[in-house]
Formats: sequence, structure tokens, C-alpha cells
Amino acid sequence: MTAPVLTAEEAYIGALLWLPAGAAATAAAWVGTDDIAGYHLGLIHGVIGQLATGGRDPDPASVLIAAQATGVVTGADSTRSLTLTLARLYDHRATVPASVRWYAAGVLADAVRRRTIEMTTRLAQAANTSTLTDLADLQQREAAAVTAVQARLGAVLAPAGQRRLEVAA
Repeated sequence: MTAPVLTAEEAYIGALLWLPAGAAATAAAWVGTDDIAGYHLGLIHGVIGQLATGGRDPDPASVLIAAQATGVVTGADSTRSLTLTLARLYDHRATVPASVRWYAAGVLADAVRRRTIEMTTRLAQAANTSTLTDLADLQQREAAAVTAVQARLGAVLAPAGQRRLEVAA
């Protein structure tokens, strides 16, 4: 059987599942839950962040238990779906925990692209109905949001001696 082909988001979450709590907390902080396009992946990322910040290793069983305890997942179908997703993401043939920084960079690059598209859509909609002052304010807020993600991407990709965020594997 071959390893599953994962998106950057899936590889990032899968790598987080292999890290010890301290390293997972650091790596989970690189990417905001709202940077993740996949709704369910965002939920899993949030649970991983909570576990790791609390000093618990975010292995799949811990994530499932925490998701059930906090009501993130309820019912048999949701539990089964989450279990299958966690098993797929945890597949050691698909992710390398040491590459978590590279996977995070891929997630953030995708988030920059997605947020730029969202920004242009909102600006185009507002251009026809807003005052010039409101349009300029919206443009500045939207550009600041994109710039913030770009800055996090830059921090993740910075050479080792210049990084503000480090992960100890």
C-alpha cells in the first residue's frame, strides 16, 4: 500500500501529531487556525494546540479523547470520521515530523494566496457601494491582514539563526 498524498495542511497536521508537547506547541503557534482552509483540519489543529500548550503530546488518541471531551466531535458518525482522518494524517509514510516547518510554510503560503483572493473580492464588492474613505479603510485593514500572514511565513522560513520561533524536535 502506498502512502497517501497529502496537502500542505494535512502534512502539517500529521507532523504535529508526531511531535512531543513542547515542540508541537511551538509549531502549532506558527499557523493560526484561521490560516487553515479545511474546516475539520482547523478543528484538529485547535485541539492539538490546546493539548500541546497544556503539556500533553498530541497523538491521535489524545486528540480524539480531547475532541470528544470538549464537544468538538459528538456522535458515532463524527467520531468515526475524525478517527479515520487522524489515522490517515498519522501515517508515518506521509509525513516527516522534522519537516513540520516546511509544511507550515506551505500552509501559510496557501493562506496568503487565499486571503489575497478574499481581499480583492471584498474590495471589489465595496468599491461600488462604499465611500472613498470607507474603501480606503477597508483596503488598509485587508492589506494588513495579508501582510501579517506574510510576516509569519517569513519568520517560519528565516534562516535558523534569525528565527523568532523555534521548534525543538
